[in-house]
Amino acid sequence: MTDQLAPDAAQIRLHLEILFSDLDALGPYPEGLFELRFLPHNGGKPICKLFSWGDIDKAVEMAERANANGMNGYVGVHPRKPGTSRAGQASDVDRAYCQFVDCDDGEASAKLLKLPFSPNFIVTTGTRPTQRLHGYYMLDAARDRHGGLHGPSGGAGGGCRRRQRQGRTAYHAASWYGQLPIRR
Repeated sequence: MTDQLAPDAAQIRLHLEILFSDLDALGPYPEGLFELRFLPHNGGKPICKLFSWGDIDKAVEMAERANANGMNGYVGVHPRKPGTSRAGQASDVDRAYCQFVDCDDGEASAKLLKLPFSPNFIVTTGTRPTQRLHGYYMLDAARDRHGGLHGPSGGAGGGCRRRQRQGRTAYHAASWYGQLPIRR
C-alpha cells in the first residue's frame, strides 16, 4: 500500500474524542489534559502542546496544520495530570483508558488485522514504505498507574478487559492520515 495520505480534520477529531472524552466537563476526569507533540521534518526542536477538553477545536486545527506542513504528529494516548506544564513524562500520567499496539511495518500490520481479538479501532499512521497501523483496545474502566481502577464516576470499581502497561508514558505516532475505521 503506497497511497498518498493527507490530514483529515474529522478523523483527527474522532481520534481525540475517542481517547479523551472522559475529560469532558461532565466526564469522570474533567481536569485532565491531553498532549500533542510534533516533530519537524528537518530534525528541529519538537513542539509540545497540552490541551483541555474545551480546547479540542484548537488541538484539531494545530494537528491538521502541522501534518499539512510535513511534521510528524504524536498524541500522548493517556491523559496528563492537571497542572502538567511540559512534555509528558511517566510521572504526568495517572490513569489509562486504553492499551495500544504499534505496528511499524507491513508484516506487523497484517498480523494485527488477523488477530482473533480485534482492536476497538485502528489508526493508519503511514503507508510508505509499507502500511503502518496502531490498534487500540479500550479498557472497561480507567486503570491508574498504581493498578487501581476508576469506574464511570471516577471512583474505584469496574473491570479491565486487558491489562495496561504501567509506569510508561505512551506516546503514539498518529499522523491522522486516511480513515479511522471503528471496530467494535
